[in-house]
Order: sequence, then C-alpha cells, then structure tokens
Amino acid sequence: MNIRARRLQKLVGLFVFAIVLFNYPVLTIFNRAIFVAGIPLLFCYLFAAWFLIVVLLLIVIERRSLLHMPRNIEKSEN
Repeated sequence: MNIRARRLQKLVGLFVFAIVLFNYPVLTIFNRAIFVAGIPLLFCYLFAAWFLIVVLLLIVIERRSLLHMPRNIEKSEN
C-alpha cells in the first residue's frame, strides 16, 4: 500500500473519530452545570476536542514532510 492510500485511510478514520466526538450522545456527557475556570464544561470539551482534531490532522498531513526536512547546515569553506 502506498503512502497516499495510507494517509487517506488515516484521514477517513480521523473524520469518523471527529464525528463520534461531536455526536449527540457524547455531547450529552459533558452538558452539565459544571464550570472549569468559569467556563461551562461543554464549551471546554468542544474546544479541547476541536484542538485535538486539528493537531491530529497536522500530524497526519505533515508527518512525512516533518520527517524528511532538509537540513540547512551548510559547511562553509574558509
């Protein structure tokens, strides 16, 4: 299996994971009258889940380029 197919499978899996995180039964778990630093628990959960999805997308999409970054260390001849 080539890299593009594996990346596509990871993105589809991440999409399904995001749907589960933002689906009705999971959201009702955090819909309580509890405050975290003055912010309702549901809002904290939504922003944390959103942040997690963005970070995982960054890892999936940019991982290959992060692993194969060219080194900008040039040896100068003096």
